[in-house]
Order: sequence, then structure tokens, then C-alpha cells
Amino acid sequence: MESPDPSLIRPLQSIYRSHGHYEHLLAWGNVQYHLLLQFKKTNPYAAENVALKSLWAAQSADDDHAIEDAAVQCYNLLFPFVETDYTQRLQSHASPKESVKLQAATRNGVLQAIPHNRHIKYPPSDPIDNDFPDLPIISASEIEILSEIVRHISKIKFRNSIYCLKSVHRGAGEQGLKRELSILPYCSHTNIVRFIGVVEPAGQKQKVDGIIIEYIWNAKLLRDADFITSVQCKEWTAQIRSAIDNLHGEGFVWGDAKADNVLIREDGKVLLIDFGGGFTPGWVEQQNSDTVRGDWQGFERIVEFMKTKALR
Repeated sequence: MESPDPSLIRPLQSIYRSHGHYEHLLAWGNVQYHLLLQFKKTNPYAAENVALKSLWAAQSADDDHAIEDAAVQCYNLLFPFVETDYTQRLQSHASPKESVKLQAATRNGVLQAIPHNRHIKYPPSDPIDNDFPDLPIISASEIEILSEIVRHISKIKFRNSIYCLKSVHRGAGEQGLKRELSILPYCSHTNIVRFIGVVEPAGQKQKVDGIIIEYIWNAKLLRDADFITSVQCKEWTAQIRSAIDNLHGEGFVWGDAKADNVLIREDGKVLLIDFGGGFTPGWVEQQNSDTVRGDWQGFERIVEFMKTKALR
């Protein structure tokens, strides 16, 4: 009897807003699932309510890592029902043309799978016009998506090499992606993430669905560093300063300067990522958003953050 293969699962889209529902779209083989958690007012202690409250608290705290953890908690409530449904369809060779809509809801004190009638648009936004015709173009049909790193950022394979795909559907959407495309292809610095090309949706010429950048093996965010030595603090300060100097020398601005947007490579060097622009309270003040002054303000606070870690 054929068994379900979890490696065939592809996350497609997640939607969750503060004090809203949790929705997740995934493909398992040739079956697409639209999953839903909805707050149950008549039972405050229902399992779905506990998971949703955890997600809402993380969103209120604006903590990206806590949000991801809480989203996993929501997903884990739903996955057993997906696995049961997919196994049954696999054994019966059923292949629905439309997505299977599953909601996990507490009924008589027991979490159960029930159908729902909510609609989710996928992709969540349309591809954007390609205003950068001179950049390398890669067809989406040539890309194999291996796994999702975070929402709308995936590890992919292209021509037997591993890269990172950042979708237009992430964050600032069209504005953020176009900003990155106006900066990254023209940067060449050892401490700035390397641009590979733009992704053209299959069958849609002159459109862009995302960008491909280098994949950093075993990288971690500077924010997640438990301890930073004084030597590392000095070296990383110099590397970040050099990268920002290089950007400004070319007439560019980093934008959302913060420890979350600095990766630590496997070789111990740091790398600036995320050139979609904007600001994050506590790192760059709003009036300094997307300015040279904002970059240096963010830099100073990143250095302060590293020194704090080094003192522990």
C-alpha cells in the first residue's frame, strides 16, 4: 500500500492578521489544501483558540520569531487532518481539481475536521511589470522549489545549484521588490547578498514574480546570536560599515537597517540582506526611513546590540 510522502508538501501561502483567522494553503503532491483555524466564541479554551491567541500575542509584540513559532503551532493542529485526508485520497486515487477546504474546530470537546467555504487568492498578488529588461531572466518553469525558509522566501534548485527565491508577494510587495531590483544587481561587495536574476512566471512574458539571490548555507541572523566575542564585534562592525559605505558610494541606501537584516555566514563573516526599504521602530526612526542618515542610525544601534551581546 502506497504511503504519503511528506517531502512532496509545498507551502504556498499563509494568511494571519491580528485577531483574525489563521489560513494556510499548501500542495501535497497533486492535491491542494486550504486550511483554516477560526476563533470559537462559545468555548474560550478550545484548542484552536489557544493557538490563535498565541499567534495574536506574537503579532502584538511584533516578534517575527514568535510569530513563526505560533504559526507552526496553528499548522500542527491542522496537519493530522491533512495527513488523514491525503492518505485516503492516495489510496483511492482521487485527485480533486479544486482545493480541499479543511477547518479544525472543537466539537463536543474534541478537535475535528470540518469543511469551510472561505476563499483564498493564490498567488496573493499579481506579478509585476518587468521594468528591468537588462537583468538576467529565469523562467519559473526552470526552478524547483525545495522548501520554504520563511513566508514567501524559499530554498530552490536552479541548474543543479541551490539559491534563494524571494517572492513579490512578501512584505512590501511590488514597491519593495522594485527597490531591491534597483539596488542589488548593481552591488558587488563581499558583505552584501549576491543577486542572481529575476523570475518570470511561466507563460507571462515581461512580468516578474520574484528575485533569486544567493543561498547562504547554515546562516543565522545576527539577532539570534547568543554571544558575540569582542573580536567578532570589531570584525562585524568593520564589515557592516564597509558594506554601507559601498552602498552609499554607489548612490544607494540599505533601508531597513537592523540586526534581523544581517546574516552570519558559515565562515563567520556577516552579510547585509533585505533591500526592500522601510524602517523598524527601535532601529531606525520613521523620519529617517530610506535615507543615508537612517542607515547610519541603524548601524549605530546594530553595533550597540552587538556590544550588549559581547558583555554577557
